[in-house]
Amino acid sequence: MSKTRHKARKHKRRRKGEQDKPMLFSLTNYYILLVSFLMVLTGFVAMYLENLEKGIISLYISPIFIVAGFALVVIAILKTDQKEVASDLTEPSASDR
Repeated sequence: MSKTRHKARKHKRRRKGEQDKPMLFSLTNYYILLVSFLMVLTGFVAMYLENLEKGIISLYISPIFIVAGFALVVIAILKTDQKEVASDLTEPSASDR
C-alpha cells in the first residue's frame, strides 16, 4: 500500500505547466547552429593545416569562415519562426481560460 502512495506522490510533484512549455529554439535554429559550428571548426582547422604565416588560406579564407560562423550563431539565436509566432498569438493562454 505504501508503494502505491509513493507512486502517486511522484506524479503530484510535477508542476502543472511543466509539460506545456514550448522549446526555446526550433529545429531550423539547431540546424543553423550546427552549420555555424562546422564553419568555425573548418576555419580553425584550415588555419592549422596550412601552418604558414603568410599563406592565403590562413590570412584571408579562414578568418572569413570563422567570422561568418559566429555571425550565423547570432542569426540562429535571434531567428524566430513566423508560424510559431502566429500560432502563439491565436491560441488562448492559460490565464485567459
